[in-house]
Formats: sequence, C-alpha cells, structure tokens
Amino acid sequence: MAIDLWHLDNGEEGGGYVGQRCYEYIHGRSQPCPWCSLLVMTGNYLHDQVKYVAPHGLWMQADVARISWYGRPASVTYVRDVTEQKQLQLALERENSGWQRLVNHIPSGLAIVKFTGDDLVCLGVNDYCLQILGIAKEEMADKNFAATANNFLPEDAARRRRDWDIIKETGSLDAV
Repeated sequence: MAIDLWHLDNGEEGGGYVGQRCYEYIHGRSQPCPWCSLLVMTGNYLHDQVKYVAPHGLWMQADVARISWYGRPASVTYVRDVTEQKQLQLALERENSGWQRLVNHIPSGLAIVKFTGDDLVCLGVNDYCLQILGIAKEEMADKNFAATANNFLPEDAARRRRDWDIIKETGSLDAV
C-alpha cells in the first residue's frame, strides 16, 4: 500500500495507521489540511483544481474517490505535483501581461488578425487603431477586418489587398 511505501521512504516500519486520519497520522495535525480535496468533495468522485500547498511550496492537483475498504468508508486520493507546469503557466501569464501592456500603450494603431477562409478576422486591437478606424471595440467582433480597414484611406486598399494576399499565401510579408 502507498502508506507502507511512505513509511519505508521515511525510514519507519509500516502499520498502526488503520482507521487513522491522514492529517493526524502523516502531518501531525489536529484538523484536516486547508488544501485537502475532501473538504470540497460533494459526490463520490472529484477531480480537484490546482491548489497551492504553502507549507511545502508545491502546486498540487488531486483526484479523489470514496470507496469501501474492508467494509469501512474510506477515500482514495491520487495527488500529482504540478508545480513545474504551474510555474511555467504563471511565467507565461506574466509575459503575456507585459505584451498586452505594450500593445495597449504603444502610440500606434495595432491590430492582430488572422485569415479565416477569405476573411481577415481581428483577434485583438488597441485603442489607437480603433481611433484611427473610428469604431468601437465591440463593433470589431462582427466585422471582416479587411473591409473595415479599406474604409480608412481607400487609396491604400489595393496595396493592403496585395499585402494580405501575400501574407495569406506565404505567412509573411518578407516577399514584399
């Protein structure tokens, strides 16, 4: 059993744990650990969210199932250490936040677009671009960006269409 392996890893002999609560037996606590998935479990199974376990400095995720163990109610918990993945996610969120601030505060109109079929769909746009185009952010969601941009400086529409065709074919404007 897992608890026997825990004892061996800690240089102890197994046994003496039957009927004891994990928070008492393993952690020496008088109450359940605040991060324990059993505290939020309502049914017979729970795939819990990622939680930070402060005393250990780890991010953990647990799957918990209620079972009958030799006729007694019990639970089985499978806990995964997801600290590395969570640290990467947080770093990516910080980096993305920095890019987002840059895009929102750069003193130029900037739109992030992608081709969907023949439409140029706007994924994101900063306030300067909206001011240049003379539209509200909510209006961008339902519009083909190419048609919207063509309303601004119509004399450049042919050049933009040529550039967009090159980007659509090659993925880059390097050929221009």
